[in-house]
Amino acid sequence: MPIQFPCDNCTKKIEVDDEFAGLEAQCPYCESVVRVPRPARPVFEDETAEPASGGFTPRYSTPPPGLPPVPPPTGLENPRVERARSARRLAIASVLFGLVGTVLMLVSFAMVSQAMTTFFGPEPGPMTPARMQEFQEELLKSPQAVWLTLAPVCGLLASLAGLAAGIFSLMTSPGQNVLGWFGVLIAGGWILFVCMGLIAQVMMG
Repeated sequence: MPIQFPCDNCTKKIEVDDEFAGLEAQCPYCESVVRVPRPARPVFEDETAEPASGGFTPRYSTPPPGLPPVPPPTGLENPRVERARSARRLAIASVLFGLVGTVLMLVSFAMVSQAMTTFFGPEPGPMTPARMQEFQEELLKSPQAVWLTLAPVCGLLASLAGLAAGIFSLMTSPGQNVLGWFGVLIAGGWILFVCMGLIAQVMMG
C-alpha cells in the first residue's frame, strides 16, 4: 500500500511504496532528502497487556543476542526519483548545448558582418549576384575562412545535441519540466533558423 506524505521543504505531496517506510527518499520536486514516515498501526488490547509467564513472547525490532544485526539498506531506489534526476540532467545538458550553439552562431554572424563591411565599405550599395559571388570568393581566401566554416558547423551540431537532450528530458518527465522546454526552444530555434536560411538560399538560386 503506498504511503503519501508532504515534503518538509516544498510541502508537495510525495507517494512511495510502504516497503520504504522509515528510510530516506529524495523529493522529485525540490530534490531535498526527507524521511518516509511509518504508517500508523492500530494498537490492540492484547499488545498492551503483559504476557503471562511461559506464554506469548513479543517480537523485538533488534535481533536476539548472539545474532549479527541486519545491515540497513544503502539507499532508496525510487523509480520516480530516478526519472526526475535523469530528466533534470538532460534538461541542463539541453540548455548548455543550446547556449553553446547560440554563441557559436552569433560569432559566425559577427565575423561575416565584419567581412562584408570590410569588402563592400560602409555604403555597400546594391547587392548584385556578381558582387556576392566575388565576396564569397574573397572570403574563402581570407585567414578567417576556417573559423567561418567551423563556427556555424559546431554551432549546428551543439544545437542538434541540445534538441535531442531536451526531447529525451521531456519524454522522461513531461510534467513541470520548464528547463527541458527552455532547452528545446533554444536549440530548436537555431536549427529552424538555419533551415529557413538554406531554403531561402536555394530559392534565390
